[in-house]
Amino acid sequence: MPSTSGVFTTGENSDIDTAAELLIAPTIKCVFGILVKADKENAGTIYIGPKGVTADTNDATDGFPLEAGEALFIEVDDSRLVYVIASVENQKARYVAV
Repeated sequence: MPSTSGVFTTGENSDIDTAAELLIAPTIKCVFGILVKADKENAGTIYIGPKGVTADTNDATDGFPLEAGEALFIEVDDSRLVYVIASVENQKARYVAV
C-alpha cells in the first residue's frame, strides 16, 4: 500500500435522515479511507455502518454513533461501502476521502 495519496476529496452530506443512505454520492475510489465528522450543530446522533445500518434500534445492525463534532476514520477503498442514518431528520456530516 502506498504511504501517501496524490488525491483527496472533501464534501458534505447535508440531509441525513432516519432512513439509511449512502454517505457519499457519486462513488469515490479511496486509497486509505474516509474521515467522517458529524456537524457541530447536529441535534441528533449519526450512525455509520454498512448497507442496512440502523440507528440504535437493533443490536445486530446498529451503526457506530457520532455525536455533534465527533469523527471517525473508516479504512475502505470504495465510498459505496459507507452508509449513514440519523436519530432525527436533517443532520449533517462532512467527509474527507483519501
